[in-house]
This record gives sequence, structure tokens and C-alpha cells, in this order.
Amino acid sequence: GTGLTASSGQLTASGGGINNAVIFRLSSDFTGDQDPISSNLEQDDTYADSTLGDSGQVSQSAGIFTFPTEGHYLVQAHVLFGNGAADAETNLHIQVSENANVGSPTYNDATVAQGSVYNSSARTTIVAQTIVDVADKATDKVRFKISGNSSSNTVFGSTSINYTYFTFIRLADTDST
Repeated sequence: GTGLTASSGQLTASGGGINNAVIFRLSSDFTGDQDPISSNLEQDDTYADSTLGDSGQVSQSAGIFTFPTEGHYLVQAHVLFGNGAADAETNLHIQVSENANVGSPTYNDATVAQGSVYNSSARTTIVAQTIVDVADKATDKVRFKISGNSSSNTVFGSTSINYTYFTFIRLADTDST
């Protein structure tokens, strides 16, 4: 299987290396909070798009991201926001569920990053990342949330450029132990 090993400061991949990566983006703006970011999401499809591996990609429905296979995935989120009001604390959450196949799944914060804008015309980017061990593709899911954002601040999206976007890179198989 595919795996990463470190030796003498060198990171090497066995079994062919990274073979699955995709970027989703927010395709239009919203203001205030969203829990979760559930609409206007699309796979990057412009300017030498983001897909590595034609089959078995991460997919999403209503903001819930599903993994095609078990393994370790690097999950990154980049959110561009501002242009509405001074805001001391906007939070970007990467949330993970290990029981997404039940009627009321539980999502827990894996990572929370914070950003602020100093005045009504300022913009900033918040970046968050985590590595998710997808032990069961039927139950392990990811979603993203914005909290603490001023109701007049915009989270920026576009159908032709990645302002707010989410990256999924499959790093390795799950542990065999």
C-alpha cells in the first residue's frame, strides 16, 4: 500500500506516492456565520483544475464531505473574509464525524483557526488543516463551519478563482495495526 516514511530528514512515499487530491471551493459569497458551510460548493474546474486521480475522489453533498477510500487525508481550509465590519474574532472550524451514518451524527472540532479584520474595508485569510484517519469511509466524514463572523462580513466565493476553498489529499493507507 501507499505509505509515507521519514529517514534522515527525507520524506518518501512507497507504493506510488500521493495518488488522490481534490479542491472544492465556495462558488458565491455569503455573510455572517454558516454551520456548516452547506451550499454553493463546487469542485475546482478551471485553469488546470485541482484533481489528481480520475476515479474515487472525495465528494460532497450539502457540505458533508465523503471519502472514497479509507486512509490518512490531509484536509486544509482557506477562507477569505471581511469587507463589512471590524471583527475581532472569526472562527474557521474543521469538524469530523466518526458516526455520520446515524440519524443524528456528532461532529467535533478537529481544528479551529481564528482571524480578524481591523476595519470595514479590510480582508483577511484564515487557514486551518488537520490529518484525518478515515478508518471507515461509511462513518468518517468532514464538514466546515464559520462562527463569530460579523453579520455584515462577507466570506468570499467565486466560480472561477479559489477565494474560499477546501483541499483533500490522500497521504497513505490506514494503519494496519
